[in-house]
Amino acid sequence: MLAAMALMARALPAADFGFVMLLHSFVLAMYGLVNPKPFEAVVLYGARHAGRPQRVEQLLRLTLLLDLATVAVALALAWFAAAALSAALGWSDQQLALARGYSIVLVTSASGWASGVLRLYNRFDVIANQRIVQGAVMLGGAAAAAAVEAGLAAFLAVQGVAFAGQKLYLQRAGWREIRRHHPQAPLFGASLRAHKHRYPGLGRFLVITYWQGNLDLFPKHLVVLGTGAFLGEAAAGVYRLLAQTTRVVSGPALMLRQVLFPDLARLWHAARNEYRQLLHRMLKWSALAAALFLGAALWFGETLVVALFGEPYRAGSTLLVWLMLAAGLDLTTNVMRAGLYARSRAGVVLTAHVAGVTLHAMTFIPLVHIAGLGGAGAAAAIGSAVTIGFVFRGSVR
Repeated sequence: MLAAMALMARALPAADFGFVMLLHSFVLAMYGLVNPKPFEAVVLYGARHAGRPQRVEQLLRLTLLLDLATVAVALALAWFAAAALSAALGWSDQQLALARGYSIVLVTSASGWASGVLRLYNRFDVIANQRIVQGAVMLGGAAAAAAVEAGLAAFLAVQGVAFAGQKLYLQRAGWREIRRHHPQAPLFGASLRAHKHRYPGLGRFLVITYWQGNLDLFPKHLVVLGTGAFLGEAAAGVYRLLAQTTRVVSGPALMLRQVLFPDLARLWHAARNEYRQLLHRMLKWSALAAALFLGAALWFGETLVVALFGEPYRAGSTLLVWLMLAAGLDLTTNVMRAGLYARSRAGVVLTAHVAGVTLHAMTFIPLVHIAGLGGAGAAAAIGSAVTIGFVFRGSVR
């Protein structure tokens, strides 16, 4: 993925590259605003009812309905919100048409049920491969577009096809996994009926994970839109490019939480001592990894940025250090977050992220005005520091 983005950054003018990054962040933000993240519920309640296949099947049908409803609402929201974003950023009619056209990729986004199934049955290899699929499609398409000196629309199409390919791959793999474990499960049947009795607390859990997901939108996508609004499209492109660079830490952090969650959930109910040992061991390794990557950004960040993306992006080296610090803190936070979810203490995680995102949002505008892109990175680090403080306090109780 990073190689493809680096190629796009070199092939397109900075403002056009920033526009492509802005549009992708916009589409993901629209989907995230209405997405209740049902895969978390599939993992939690699927593990609880592992010996009752009919209840697992009912849960999967329920999450599929939620996914389809999410896609429909997200498409409508993106269509109308594109006009507001266009007015705020001064886009032309052609750019507005591109934004609305790109939103069509949301049709392929109904993959929460599939993601939950794959996590429930420990198919994290497939989940890792989806990123490889997306990156390969994007790199091949970007290379072809660059070779023929294609314009903005071609690179936007490449990014959309890569995103859709990733989602369709995940859905196909999820369906195959369902058929492997539930070969006789009907596609249609009871899904909403009696869910309150069979899955106590499901509604509350979905509400909490929904708001948790909305809070994650600010540091992931809304901050890119904010950077574009205050500093221009080129700056938004730099921010997203370097945020993608820090996925060397934040990507494994997310995967680590998702891998740990099912195991910790089982250990919390069956072997508390093993739960604590696993959690403490992963916290030590995550802290060490975070320190190493932060040190690399401090010593080699500027050289890396110029080598990967070109001279126009040299100014982003300071931003990279701040974002790497934030990613390192988030890496350790995600380990503790998995432990709290396993203990059904999602409310603690929500409180922590409310505090962190609030401070991030409050400091973003003044720090951007004071220090530009570096200020945007500093605001991200402040938010991550506040979050890890609250999560740590909740974990030791």
